[in-house]
Amino acid sequence: MGFELKSSRNRIVLPTWAAVIVTIFLTIVLASSSASAEEKARKVRVAVIEVPVGGTDLLLAELRSVAMLDVRDPTWFMNQVKGRGFRPENVMERSADLRWVMSGGSVDFVVHLVLTSDGNAYMAHFIEAETAQPRRTVQVDKSEAGLSVAGASFLRLEMERLVGAAPAGPVVADGSATASTTARVEEDEPKPDDPEVVRQRAADAKQAISDRLQRDWLWARASFRMIGKDTLVAGNETTYSFVSGLFPGFELDIEAYPFALSNAEMVSAGMYVNYYHGFDRLSIATEEQIVELAFNHFGIEGGAIYRMDSPLGRSSALTNEQVRFKLGVRYEASAIAENDAGIPSTSVISVVTGARLLFPVMLDNLAVWANVDVVPFAFFGNGGDQFGKTSRSYGFGTQVGFLYELASGIGMTLGYSFQLNRTNFVGEGLVDGFDNALAFELIQGLRAGFVYQH
Repeated sequence: MGFELKSSRNRIVLPTWAAVIVTIFLTIVLASSSASAEEKARKVRVAVIEVPVGGTDLLLAELRSVAMLDVRDPTWFMNQVKGRGFRPENVMERSADLRWVMSGGSVDFVVHLVLTSDGNAYMAHFIEAETAQPRRTVQVDKSEAGLSVAGASFLRLEMERLVGAAPAGPVVADGSATASTTARVEEDEPKPDDPEVVRQRAADAKQAISDRLQRDWLWARASFRMIGKDTLVAGNETTYSFVSGLFPGFELDIEAYPFALSNAEMVSAGMYVNYYHGFDRLSIATEEQIVELAFNHFGIEGGAIYRMDSPLGRSSALTNEQVRFKLGVRYEASAIAENDAGIPSTSVISVVTGARLLFPVMLDNLAVWANVDVVPFAFFGNGGDQFGKTSRSYGFGTQVGFLYELASGIGMTLGYSFQLNRTNFVGEGLVDGFDNALAFELIQGLRAGFVYQH
């Protein structure tokens, strides 16, 4: 004899829900990325820094005359810099910071003109995104008003050569107005394999990572969940089983690194808290009647977390490579409305350790994530005495899914999760037939939601 609990909701097969949610997710991702992918295939994004003395508008007009270029003005680029927490006056001096800004803004080249020491000419740097270093540096004569029409035209030709819109070879001056405009690759540029250059770049990259992590200190996630829960307790004479269909719920997750705001040495240490809640109804079949009850499942988890991120990659801070390790405590409960069938509310307290891995794949701003949780020790709180005097539980779980960045710092996530627990009860329970019982519990489901990173 035993209790058999079944969800009063229709039994919905998990793959059906998976197909529906995956279809919606892919539709949004492909719709938001197809237009930009097509544009990106035929456009090279170039950002222009304000030209000293004058001539910025002339340079913008010349570059915009090239069909394959998507040219952005200095105001747009400075907004990209400020939006990522950098100081405009410093970003051009630190290649690691500049690389991050160019990556986040999908900028392929930055055109940066600097006055020579005597103030009579410009050194024009064509900075590429991959290294945030000049791909080419040329000298351009300066007029009293700044960059001249001839100089702007010359820089357009150089840009065309860089992106393959003009044949390679020497630039030919066109008329007397451009006769004094010359191109000269800097001979005294440091070699990229120079040990001092390598050391300085490594130091800049390390500092930039620390600075970036100090700014990226908060993650918040909110998800809609479809949850299924199956429980089986086997006693010496009877069994208790519960099999649910998928029922709706939600999940909130916050990950914060507040120490990074005041101590650069603590940028990797943080804390997290997670809460989920599911809503179900049960039909309880006993010998006398069928009782329908409200059945709520909820859990809260919190603890310490440590991150090993790579925030300066080609993707954004939301979808770049991330590795997280956590250690915390989880409280889970199943709350059942009062009933005459004697079905108790239960709760479990667990020690949880786990890891999270996220890395970009395929499309821009698309990443794959995977979580692994291990519960080395847990015990029943409420309700456990129904099946034994004491208990010890352990288990593991995993979550896998995709993350797509919709806008800067805002992403959409889709995933599947499951958690498997085993409990050994010791002694005789309050319910007849349960002596040294053994229990198994499987919680699984789908999730779809949003991520915010600050």
